[in-house]
Amino acid sequence: AHSEEAALALLDQFECASVLYPVNYVCYEQGNFGPGVVAKAKEKGVTRLALKALAHSKRKKGDARPYRKCWYHPIDRVILAERALRFTLSEDVTAAVPPGDERIYELALDLAAGFKPLSTEERQDLLASSEALTPLFSA
Repeated sequence: AHSEEAALALLDQFECASVLYPVNYVCYEQGNFGPGVVAKAKEKGVTRLALKALAHSKRKKGDARPYRKCWYHPIDRVILAERALRFTLSEDVTAAVPPGDERIYELALDLAAGFKPLSTEERQDLLASSEALTPLFSA
């Protein structure tokens, strides 16, 4: 789902085995989008599959599109990508689905191999860094 309202309603009305949902630091902090679905799925014992871990911001009309398979601006800077992926994987998800663009996909796989959960301070710093960004999704 790409709607928090729809995902929560489905989790409440049906016995779901899994939920596929964006779990992204910008959406969490700037759009309040994601924490409720992750919490509800965990409460119900539903597998949590995360999307958009390496999404950075919306593309505006006329923006260059160096990653043709991404409809948004993906994170391609290694340090930020590593922190963003660690954020998603630290949110008690079952798995994160890498982006469709081959270059970003390979980056995600390389970074996931060295995964360690974010510290509280790293999490706070990453969330604070999203202040000027517009989330892909909002609650």
